[in-house]
Amino acid sequence: MHPCAHLLSDKDLRREIGIIRVKSKTGSKEPVYAAYIDGKTADSYNYLKADFLRVDVVKVISDTFKLIGQPVMSVDELLNAVKDDKEVWRLYSDGFTMGLNQVERAKSSERCHVYKPKNVTELAAFIAAIRPGFKSMLQTFINRERFSYQIPSLDKLLATKEIPDSFLMFDEQILQILKAAGIPGPKAYATTKAIKN
Repeated sequence: MHPCAHLLSDKDLRREIGIIRVKSKTGSKEPVYAAYIDGKTADSYNYLKADFLRVDVVKVISDTFKLIGQPVMSVDELLNAVKDDKEVWRLYSDGFTMGLNQVERAKSSERCHVYKPKNVTELAAFIAAIRPGFKSMLQTFINRERFSYQIPSLDKLLATKEIPDSFLMFDEQILQILKAAGIPGPKAYATTKAIKN
């Protein structure tokens, strides 16, 4: 059973797929049920899944702002506050990553120390790059080596002002390419899922 995954459907999942009663992880006596299906099967039948993850970093941020007596910043306020703050980005480049979401592990911290992200876009790309699916291009990315697919229309789709190289690392980029090729949204989404499996 996947504790964060939810299957979304307008059909009755009890009849469509089947459900099983499972033991509560919290010790509650209330019955707990789960859809009797695995993620790969759900993907192959194009069922919509949603993962609701408990993110401890949100509580840490809230507690920190309470401790310093300041209201918690919105995402936009936080992005503006760190935009040109060299001290914030020095935490990543100098390897002070304990408590920094996604880069706490020693190997990730070492790689971050080499890459030295300078803004939120680079940090998001770094986090995507350290995922297993990007393994073959990881060193090229981390070392900031120039890269292109040598296909001008593809490179133009992938390159951004912040990351001028045409690294293919986000699902959204795959969707963008498929849509540019004329594949409609639902088929593009199903294709993206198939590529990942």
